[in-house]
Amino acid sequence: MADSPNADFKLLSQTNTTLFSAQSVSDMTYQLTRWQWGGEVREDDLRAEMRSQGLAPYAWRNGPNDHLSVHSRSYTRIIYVIRGSATFHFPDAGEDVTLHPGDRLEIPARTRHALTAGPEGVYGLEAAIHPRSY
Repeated sequence: MADSPNADFKLLSQTNTTLFSAQSVSDMTYQLTRWQWGGEVREDDLRAEMRSQGLAPYAWRNGPNDHLSVHSRSYTRIIYVIRGSATFHFPDAGEDVTLHPGDRLEIPARTRHALTAGPEGVYGLEAAIHPRSY
């Protein structure tokens, strides 16, 4: 297990340490965390990590060079890329963020964004955090 690039991932998950806590870039528009462990990004490991955070991950994909126009959601989205790449565009912040395998992006509810898939398309996991109503 210690020789595998995913060993650190499993070890961090098993010790209840937040996997990405030290590597985050955050502002009011989004929170980006780059994959820091090298090696293969394994879907099962990311799915387990998301579940350990109380999330219910589901798969998502877009084909090569697909483009989704500017939109927003009523819930916060947690996105991980497993294969390929995707660029998220945040027009209100004037920023573009390209995700590669292992990268994590949190998009708060009501944040306007668009997406352009990379030339090989993109496949990943996503989870929704719905606001509570009281």
